[in-house]
This record gives sequence, C-alpha cells and structure tokens, in this order.
Amino acid sequence: MDYSLGINGRFLSQPLTGVQRYARCWVKALDHLLISGEIAGSDWQVTLYVPRGQHIKPGLGKLNLQAIQIKQVGFSNGYFWEQLELPLYARDQVLINLGNMAPILSLISPQKTVVTIHDLSFQKFPESYSRLYQLTYNLLTPLIMARADAMLTVSQTEAKAILDVYPQAKSRLYPIPNGHWPDDLDLEAIAPMKPIGRPFMLAVGTLSARKNLTGILKAAEQVNQQKSLDFVMVGGRPSIYQAIQLELPTSLKDRVHFVGTVDDRTLISYYKAAQGLVYPSFYEASGLPPLEAMACGCPVIVSDIPALKERCQEAAIYCQASSPETIAEAIIKLINHPELQRELRRKGYEQAQALTWKNSVQQAMKVIASC
Repeated sequence: MDYSLGINGRFLSQPLTGVQRYARCWVKALDHLLISGEIAGSDWQVTLYVPRGQHIKPGLGKLNLQAIQIKQVGFSNGYFWEQLELPLYARDQVLINLGNMAPILSLISPQKTVVTIHDLSFQKFPESYSRLYQLTYNLLTPLIMARADAMLTVSQTEAKAILDVYPQAKSRLYPIPNGHWPDDLDLEAIAPMKPIGRPFMLAVGTLSARKNLTGILKAAEQVNQQKSLDFVMVGGRPSIYQAIQLELPTSLKDRVHFVGTVDDRTLISYYKAAQGLVYPSFYEASGLPPLEAMACGCPVIVSDIPALKERCQEAAIYCQASSPETIAEAIIKLINHPELQRELRRKGYEQAQALTWKNSVQQAMKVIASC
C-alpha cells in the first residue's frame, strides 16, 4: 500500500526546547529508515512542510534529509501558518504533527491527523506559560483529543495522566518512548570539554518554574558550605514561558554559570565532563536531559516523580523536588563516592541503549499505517 505523509515542520522555526529536539530527531530517524528500507510493507512518500522564508533556529542544525522532501510553503508563519496554510498544502496526506498542536481545519475534516502530545504541563503549571500559550492550548487540546485519528505520547506515565483528563482518547493514544541523541551521531568521537576550569555539576532545561532552578540554586548554596563545586546551567527561556525571578546568593556568584542554549556537540562534551547532571524537575512527561546524560556516561540526579522513575529506573539517584536539602544531599553523596559514580555511569549507559529513535519511529509508523 502507498502512503503519503505530510509532516508539520513548524518546529524548525521555533526556539529549541525538548519538543523541538524530539521533532528533529524523529524526522531524521524516519529519513534513515526510509533510506535503508527498514519500514517494510508499504511505499512511503513523505514531505516536510516548513514556513516559507523562515530560518532554522540556532541549535536545531541541518537535517540533511535524503528520502524526505522539504517544501517551503505559504506566506505567513507561526500559528497562522500552522492553522490556515499548512492544512491546505497537506490536505491529501496523512498529517503528522510532532509538537502538541495540529490545524483545526485538519481535525474537523476527513483528513487523517496524527499528533504527538508531549505533556499537559500547561494545565498543571499554568503560571509557567504566557497567556497566549495557555489560551491556544486550552482551546486546541480538547479538540485534538476528540478528533485526532491517533495520538502519540512519550511515556506510560504521561499516557495515564492524559487519560485521567481525556478518557475518550483511550483507544487512540499510544505511549511510545523517545530516544536520546540522533542515531547517526557518534558520541564516542566527541571529547569531554569543561566550560570552566573546575569540577562542576550540570543542569539542563528551559528557564521555567517547573524545572526547579530555584531548588538547584538553594542546593548549590548548601553544597558549597561543605565543599567547593561549580554549577553550569544550560538552557534558555523561549517566549512561551513566563519569566522567573532567580535570586543568586552572593556566595554563589563565582560558582553558578548560565551559558544559555548550546548545540548538540557542545552539550555532549559538557555531559561527558560533568560530575553529574542534576535534574530535580517538578513535572516531566519523559525527561530528555537525563536520558541524554545517561547515553553520554554522565551520572544523573533526578526528582522522585513517576515519569523520571519510569525513564531512569535504577540508573539514578533520586531526590525530592520540593526539598533543596535532599537535592544537596544527593549531590554530595555522588561527589563523595567514586564507586557510585562508576555504577551509575554503567547502569545509565545500559538504560539508554534500549531507547533509540529508530525503535521509537518504527513503533510510531506502525500506528500511522493503521490509521
């Protein structure tokens, strides 16, 4: 059977967060599978639609697609392009939307529509998001849940959370775990690189309230009362997030370093050089940074929440997100026990090997073919 797929490529013009990383890696993995012929049983014609004239955002890199055709279409961008122009160009195809949103025109028409719902954080932490973002997602998410032909999500934990709110989606919701780094990226070829000249803990994530940067800073202050340790913070604040107020204690001004968004190779080199990743998030659907870190042999400290326990299992030290004391205790425990570091590196690497983009996309394509 022949299948014609259109992929919503708006993610290429958006600031880099975990959603855009997911979409980029998903598309690259699909391209590799199409080239290798590893998706059997059908002939797939796949087009990636992107807004005309939009530049790829820094950090997303070149996709270098071979089997997937890229088309720049339309005259607008952002929500208007996604809602009004994209569905016209992709009207005769199954439309794949990898970033939570989908065009209303596609959802209310006979067109087959597949959507990845990453999480419901806009409902659980509304204060973290702009009013426009909240309004858009509160309007469209119920429609997606009612009308999409299939919905993908990134963990069993998040699938349960979604069904608690939208039980009508049960027969159309498929939990498929994401991978970590692009499958064609040679991690071993990238050397460790310290952004500073001293040992450091790494924190990776958007500058939003649910990532618990305040908890990390309080823990850093407690850690530095016992031993000298720097903290490197990677991540930016896309416009969808409300600004957060971070108070940096005087004692930490030479110990905490905000480096903004970095490219993949730089981030990998930081993971490899760090003493560990500290990720005490209040809420996650999957938690991409811990998985990235484990794939690089970086020990991880994560909050004791269901999605991170599902993803990390025995390959992490767990802390309470609401308790800077337990975060600090976990960091000191890791730093003081080299044998624990070695054990976590081994377990983390093993855990990451089972979670690849190839496996993720192969599972997703079976769902798409059944629509």
